[in-house]
Amino acid sequence: MRNLTLRHLRSIVAIAQSGKVSTAATALGLTGPAVTLQLKQMEEEAGLKLFDREPDGMRLTEAGQAMLRVAVSIQSELLVLEEQFTALRGGRLGKLRLGAVSTAKYFVPRMIAGFRRDFPDIEIDLFIGNRTETIEALKRREIDIALMGRPPRDLEVTARIFG
Repeated sequence: MRNLTLRHLRSIVAIAQSGKVSTAATALGLTGPAVTLQLKQMEEEAGLKLFDREPDGMRLTEAGQAMLRVAVSIQSELLVLEEQFTALRGGRLGKLRLGAVSTAKYFVPRMIAGFRRDFPDIEIDLFIGNRTETIEALKRREIDIALMGRPPRDLEVTARIFG
């Protein structure tokens, strides 16, 4: 099944839904011969007939039903992936590596709880250390953000005052 493409999978779904190559072709924005060729390629790849051609349309064979299940599953997974990419681009999904100096441990849990309420799909890894350890973790890019009293002098960072 090395030569199957997403176009092939879309074609089998469209043919199965409509029962006709011509209707599937229209739905896919392709010509009938192009969809027929894709079907032929899929059947050659499988070594089995995927559809029985009947007077009233196309009916899936057992092999066709198996391929349809996989095609629908792959399309569904691609939609999930697309949603995850959209969430990542929008900052609603991912991982935040937060570093804090040991004195911040008293207010960080409350801060994290508020963040998780607003961004439930962002995982937070918390690093607690003294000032030197936290700055070193920043330098090694082991953390994304550091909470400390004042910004480090020997490292270029964007600093914000809050509280």
